Amino acid sequence: MVTSNDNGPRAHEARAPQAAGRAPAPATPVDESVPLRKAVNTLAIVPKSTRITTLARKTYNVLLHQAQDQGLEKDVFRAPLGTIIRGLDFDSNDQALIKKHLRAMVSTTVEWQSPTTGEGSSWNVSGLLAHARLSKEQGQVWVEWSYAVNLRQELLEPSVFARLRLEIISQLRSHASVALYEICTRYKEVGRTARQEWRWWVPVLSGNPPSEKSARLEYRIFKRDTLKPSIAEINAISDIDIELVEHKAGRAVGDIQFRIAPKRQASLGLTRPPQPVDMELVTRAQRLGIGEEVVESVIQEHGEPALRAALESLQRRSASSYPEPVRDPARYLRALLPAEVARLQRQAEEQGARAA
Repeated sequence: MVTSNDNGPRAHEARAPQAAGRAPAPATPVDESVPLRKAVNTLAIVPKSTRITTLARKTYNVLLHQAQDQGLEKDVFRAPLGTIIRGLDFDSNDQALIKKHLRAMVSTTVEWQSPTTGEGSSWNVSGLLAHARLSKEQGQVWVEWSYAVNLRQELLEPSVFARLRLEIISQLRSHASVALYEICTRYKEVGRTARQEWRWWVPVLSGNPPSEKSARLEYRIFKRDTLKPSIAEINAISDIDIELVEHKAGRAVGDIQFRIAPKRQASLGLTRPPQPVDMELVTRAQRLGIGEEVVESVIQEHGEPALRAALESLQRRSASSYPEPVRDPARYLRALLPAEVARLQRQAEEQGARAA
């Protein structure tokens, strides 16, 4: 469950009891040079109830990295909220966003499975988190969380795992890119992932529970809308190159897997240490009446710089009711994006020309 104190004028705060004059224990800095060791059974999770968003998966990775650093001897883990996410103002309506993500991690039932049949030690079904709690202690917001008893040992001290670089994951735009990067990283020494029926990959990469809509999905659409963009993004940003391998059953594609090769030279722009998950754009968009799913879709298609610029234009327009109020903020935002993308491209070309 996600808990907070709903009594009194500040309903978003849950103050933990403390001795008079005693400050909360300071957070121990996480050794950011240590990669996240993510157990194989957590790589190909399949949601059974509601969708897992890109931000939720990234946030879960940061929480797990923190928990592994704090150690298996603890049952409950704590960290300042600012070390997990950024771009939120807890003393505003933004509190609803982090509560939404924590609530989803507690309530969303997932099936834990390895990308390779028979590799994991067991089968489990549970929530991503067992509980979550927010509290405000002497002006600083803390998040507290725990894991299901049946998974705690495997999550914190995994015997078979992928070594993940959170600074790379933070730059991937879609859930499919994050999930595919995690799976491929596990098998980069082997050179290829396990071979699975292509429909097996649909909920694993999309973060959506199986549904009638996904059952009707055609492979060519899945390849065009999910596989190709994710492969391109991973190859452009990460420390590995991957390639789709298709296996046909007659004339149709039956199974797929991915060939993996470590990059000879690490991609540029990946020298910064792992950062808190950035929710600033999501909160700005929500204040303007635009949902998180629209934000994720726009980032995946156009990138964060274009979204940031379009939100600034939308905010200026929304501040004025002339010639009439903005009736559909999401539609107005999408109408702004082509011009913003073109403007940013011109700026990049001009800067390149000046530097030449």
